[in-house]
Amino acid sequence: MNPKEWQELLNREQFVQAETSLADFVKRPYRLRFGVNILCISGEADFSVNLSDHPVKAGTVVIVLPNNLLDIHRISSDFRAKVFFFSETLFRESTFRLEGTLFKYIAEHPFSDLDENAAASTEHWMQMAEYTYNDRDNIHRQAITRNRLQNMFLEYDNKIRRMTWGDGGRLSVSMRRTDLFRRFMELVHHHCCRRHEVAFYADRLCISARYLTAVCRAVLGRSAKEMIDEVLLLEIKMRLRSTDLSIQEIADETYFPDQSYLGRFFKRHTGQSPTAYRSSGYNG
Repeated sequence: MNPKEWQELLNREQFVQAETSLADFVKRPYRLRFGVNILCISGEADFSVNLSDHPVKAGTVVIVLPNNLLDIHRISSDFRAKVFFFSETLFRESTFRLEGTLFKYIAEHPFSDLDENAAASTEHWMQMAEYTYNDRDNIHRQAITRNRLQNMFLEYDNKIRRMTWGDGGRLSVSMRRTDLFRRFMELVHHHCCRRHEVAFYADRLCISARYLTAVCRAVLGRSAKEMIDEVLLLEIKMRLRSTDLSIQEIADETYFPDQSYLGRFFKRHTGQSPTAYRSSGYNG
């Protein structure tokens, strides 16, 4: 099933446990309106979450939170994964007592390459979720799943604090230095369709455009403008592949003067026109 079909199912079910190849997600960049916990059990793939690229293989866990960007570039013919999809409503109910810093960290570090024991533990969690998902007569089915999802995030929080954070769960100095970059990316994800210029984001952060670019290069090795353009490009790709909007309508939504400007921007970054990219389907 493609992302829209999973969303429709989650509107009814709130959570789904399955084993799948995720083939309908390949080369279809999508901002998920739901969350998903993915455990690769065979094969290999190349994933991108919130512009962070990572090779996925057996034992890799990928956590994608609601409203995050997922782009699967490639999967092997034998790729299979156990997946736990959860609605945005279930996510809010499960996490309302947890600290927001945890989810900022997960959004920025969505990939975990587990050893054999940790992978087995995660697969056991998936099996328990599958049992609950199939137990349709259980009157506490929703509450059990909500608690199980909360426990997953609590375990994740514990590991992060022990491995990455300092004493007492305080953020390390190195993480504090990336806070400005995180705030910049939050603004970009929120405003990129309307505001394409570095100065806008620098002003919102009360710093100079030059300093903002220096921060981006230090954290990710790319300029601030490159990050804005990359997120904007994903938004355009999502509209081309996931909607029936005309090129002019997409240009209007993303605040280009007209479709010719959008076409030049798109071709400069992809080597294809928007029309060619749309017509190429999942193989483009």
